[in-house]
Amino acid sequence: MLCSDDVYYDENIILGRGGFGTVFKGKYLGQDVAIKRFDQVYVTDSAELEKMIEKEIKAWKDISKESYILTLVGVCTKVSTPILVSELCDTNIRRYVRDWPEMLLPMVYQFAKGLASLHKADIIHRDIKEDNVLISYQKTVAIADFGLSRTVESLEVTKTGKTLGTLNWMSPEQYLKARNVTAKQMCGHLE
Repeated sequence: MLCSDDVYYDENIILGRGGFGTVFKGKYLGQDVAIKRFDQVYVTDSAELEKMIEKEIKAWKDISKESYILTLVGVCTKVSTPILVSELCDTNIRRYVRDWPEMLLPMVYQFAKGLASLHKADIIHRDIKEDNVLISYQKTVAIADFGLSRTVESLEVTKTGKTLGTLNWMSPEQYLKARNVTAKQMCGHLE
């Protein structure tokens, strides 16, 4: 748990937006970081929002120290809108490979290693796409955004039956809404 006094972000410096929140450039103890603020766009009650945040933290906390996974700095819930603080990255894989095409194979290798770490931990990401594959300032892959992840133990379906993820990036199982699929059964499992 981070102290809100140690975290600062400017709402005008937006790095990205998603279905569950907005990411800003910020500072934690003087260090540049990324701050994900959970916007209550689809969530109407605070209990559901808390469950969503707990889910993201649980999926991310244990895997955060693995290579090629975005580092989680911490969480701050003692504010009006909860925030996650993570390492700040330079760009995403699409832009990086566009500018440095000779780096495609090393980046694909790093991405595959990061994805294998997720699968080894029985985590199904469910929203792998170019915007969630970041490139750190050290020029390494950092897989990000665990908001839609699920573990083998938590294979629940959304209450609304809504499809979660990005259509062009979905696995066949996710697109076809397969139930009770484990990480090992996913198309492209890398263990």
